[in-house]
Amino acid sequence: DRAKDQKGSLKALERWKVPGRNFVYAEVEGNIGWIAAARTPVREKHDGLLPVPGREGHEWRGHLSVADYPQRFNPKEGWIATANHNILPPGYPHTLGYEWAPPDRYQRILTVLRAQDSRKFSVEDFARLQHDTVSGPAQRLIGLLTQIQADGRAAERIDATLRPWVDRLVRWEADLSKDSAEAALYELWRNELPAAVFQPKLSEPVWKLVGSFVDPERAVDALQAVEPRWFGAGEAGRAARDAALFAALGAALKKAEERLGTDPAR
Repeated sequence: DRAKDQKGSLKALERWKVPGRNFVYAEVEGNIGWIAAARTPVREKHDGLLPVPGREGHEWRGHLSVADYPQRFNPKEGWIATANHNILPPGYPHTLGYEWAPPDRYQRILTVLRAQDSRKFSVEDFARLQHDTVSGPAQRLIGLLTQIQADGRAAERIDATLRPWVDRLVRWEADLSKDSAEAALYELWRNELPAAVFQPKLSEPVWKLVGSFVDPERAVDALQAVEPRWFGAGEAGRAARDAALFAALGAALKKAEERLGTDPAR
């Protein structure tokens, strides 16, 4: 019965070719569904990541059918969410792509939907969610800052010029709204983290080669774990970790004042 109910929705996408899209739909009968659709060739001897000869078995063997695409229909939770994250189900046998957006936006959507799971959503609810600017990565970094501030020994290592901003950031709700001084500082701070964490342990030629490609979230991983390879072990390692975190914050504050002035209200 489920396959029969979904048949119309699948048929509507049989002619779809490009670009690849996450199609979500709602039917007048009350069904909801999702299909990740694109005209995807079947490659028997390669995966499409690199060029290959157009012969000797490398030829395409037709295309996936719509029924082969990742999809869901009337899930038990009663809602569907996608945000350009990796949508491939565990064990999915076909190659659709290699690059996906970070899952942060998807995780934020899940948080909001699950928090209101016991009631129906209004148009206004979805409008607020569409324009929601709360950042998961910001929550993660601010959580780390809050832990360090709560540690008496670590708090003593905070430079006096940074203390007012540390106090502001730990009270901040990680909302990247356009009028937020904390959001502006956070964005600059995040970008300073890779250099503060990794550059001291790498040679200048290596850093010049890789520095601009390092994901700031990798730096946050290292900071949270107090990774010995970057900071050392024990209490000395924690002190070095804190020093890197606050060095990045200090550099970010300097850039914020140079670009935006010294008045946070402006």
